[in-house]
Amino acid sequence: MAQAVILESFGAPEVMKLVDMKLVDPGDFDVQVENIAIEVNFIDLLQRSGAHPIKNSNKIPGVSAVGRITKLGSAVKGYKLNDVVAYTTFDNAGAYCSIRNIHNQLLLNVPPQISPKTMAACFYKGLAAQYLCCRTFIARPNISVLVHVASGGVGGLIAGWCKSMGAQVIGTIGNEEKRKAALNNGCDTVINYSDGGWLEKVLEATNNIGVNVVYNGLGGSTFDDSMACLMPRGTMVLFGNVSGNVAELDMKMISAKSLFFTRPSIAHYKRNRMELLLGFNELCSKIIDGSIKVTAPIEFKLSEVVDVHKLLESRKNQASVVLVP
Repeated sequence: MAQAVILESFGAPEVMKLVDMKLVDPGDFDVQVENIAIEVNFIDLLQRSGAHPIKNSNKIPGVSAVGRITKLGSAVKGYKLNDVVAYTTFDNAGAYCSIRNIHNQLLLNVPPQISPKTMAACFYKGLAAQYLCCRTFIARPNISVLVHVASGGVGGLIAGWCKSMGAQVIGTIGNEEKRKAALNNGCDTVINYSDGGWLEKVLEATNNIGVNVVYNGLGGSTFDDSMACLMPRGTMVLFGNVSGNVAELDMKMISAKSLFFTRPSIAHYKRNRMELLLGFNELCSKIIDGSIKVTAPIEFKLSEVVDVHKLLESRKNQASVVLVP
């Protein structure tokens, strides 16, 4: 018998309920995976609220996890029992469970140098950082980047990734408790945007030139000033909306400095097996060689999922969070 978190409706964290579910044998091309650690991402909160669709019929949230193979479909090749694998299902969700069947093309073998829980702390977030730093905008030496919320999550991984590629990294934080984490993630300059006047501080750090790119996962609250701190022909990468949606895109603001704007989605950058493997291999290389640092995750039981979502909504967690069945 498997356990899974289901959404009884959309809304506050309390709509999630842990239930028993019957598990059938895997199909020919499927693999049965017993989850070791389930990555908790901001997109999970959007699934719970109804702001982001869930395509599995059981309404089980969660897009990524790391587990151990317990059964193989008859046509599966390249995997064996007890292999430790990571997977992401994107919009199909379904990761908030103890054990599940999943198509083998979604699996990725976790290198032995990386522990399952370390991988679960940064897998989906790390895939996002990879495409943002290597595809959406290519980080490189002699450029400056601004990374919002550089103390952890996707922002922290972006900061470390850009630093490893030779960029000047300016990171913002929401409170002073997170300054050390942002510095550890590779930021050259850390600015507390809660103090006000952060735009002027960014410009000061770049000798009033501005930055080449802004990685903005916050959204509405920082958008206008983020656009203002870009240099001519700079790029705004809006990849999230933690603080709310951007009300509207002012074309005059873009044309004033010939700016570039993009609102990327990981699903469009990881559309096939090749892109998924490329991103994963680059992520693992960065973890193994120490280019990006992954803090040990905060662990909660699957039964504590309501408390986990409340913690993420408070934005007080100092590290990534995983659910352990």
